[in-house]
Amino acid sequence: MTAYEALMQALQFVPLDCYNVLTEATKMILERLQSTVQQAALVASQGREAVMTVAEIQSSLCALIATIARCLKKDDAKLVAPQIMQMVLAIFESGTGTENAVQEDALMMLSALTDALDADFNQYVAHAKPYIQAGMKNVSHYEVCNCCVGLIGDIARSLGANFVPFGDDFMTSLLTTLQDPNVEQSVKPNILSCFSDVAMAIGPEFLKYFTHVMEALKAASVSAAENVQDQDYDVIDHMNELREGCLTAYTGCLAALKGEDKAPSQNVTHIMAHIPHIMGFVERIFQDGELSEENIKTGAGLVGDIIDVFGAQLLQATPAVLTEPLCRSVLDRAEKADDKEATRLARWLRKKLAGIGINLTPLQNPGFGYQG
Repeated sequence: MTAYEALMQALQFVPLDCYNVLTEATKMILERLQSTVQQAALVASQGREAVMTVAEIQSSLCALIATIARCLKKDDAKLVAPQIMQMVLAIFESGTGTENAVQEDALMMLSALTDALDADFNQYVAHAKPYIQAGMKNVSHYEVCNCCVGLIGDIARSLGANFVPFGDDFMTSLLTTLQDPNVEQSVKPNILSCFSDVAMAIGPEFLKYFTHVMEALKAASVSAAENVQDQDYDVIDHMNELREGCLTAYTGCLAALKGEDKAPSQNVTHIMAHIPHIMGFVERIFQDGELSEENIKTGAGLVGDIIDVFGAQLLQATPAVLTEPLCRSVLDRAEKADDKEATRLARWLRKKLAGIGINLTPLQNPGFGYQG
């Protein structure tokens, strides 16, 4: 087991003139993985300890293949992809396929293959889908559930518009798991971010899921808007992850409905009714001194995107959604952040605001317990 771990580290840094080592290692590791599948069938009746021994080896081999797949050239990845998929399916159907550690590493192997193949992974999605959906239901083991959520996002990004035929099943799994009261809290922010991946992938086709997603986001953002200043680090970290998931999902929904043309699509009008809630959520979280820099950047970008799409309509809306306290708090936090990307976004947001007649001077005292 230690040798496999060492090999995994070494293969990540194989130089280009030794690239053949990767392809040879892939063949060897796939052969060994296949032998463990055969072993699993033999030891299934020999007790828990024997099954766990095989499962541990399988996990290491899956992790090794995932590492190699990320280093292979696309043409080479395509050559070994059928074998990898065959091994994944065999593992899930074997006795060790019920072990959570093995499931997690097999799913990570699938994720690496998705990245390696990009759009060419399309031919394997139908085979992988039942196991991903089963993993999503495994809410008592959040690591497996999180892997499945990440894998759905990987598939959406890789397939783009070709994700549409699989959208209904995967979106149903995501929404069902999000609403499950037994799901571990760390899974929820990842599901929210995955909504953004799907929205960005399928663009206007996302409209069929829009109402359900906005309902889920509204519920999540109510919880995420709570002030966690003076709370312990775990609470703060979780809340900022939840906020990031909400902000990312709102951004993805807006981009999907807006479309890629310079002039926004008519679909974007569907989000207008939700703008007061979105802006209220942004205003509330920017009053929290524990807001992360990632939240600041994503929040500033979201406000700028909304202005970019709706412009002066935001000033005429009832109730007013582009308030001075909102604009000041977002600008001030972004300008005072240590992150260069945040300050760049602040300059961009100032230009967007100026474009609709809002010119604000920087505040000297933010007034919410935050020190830039």
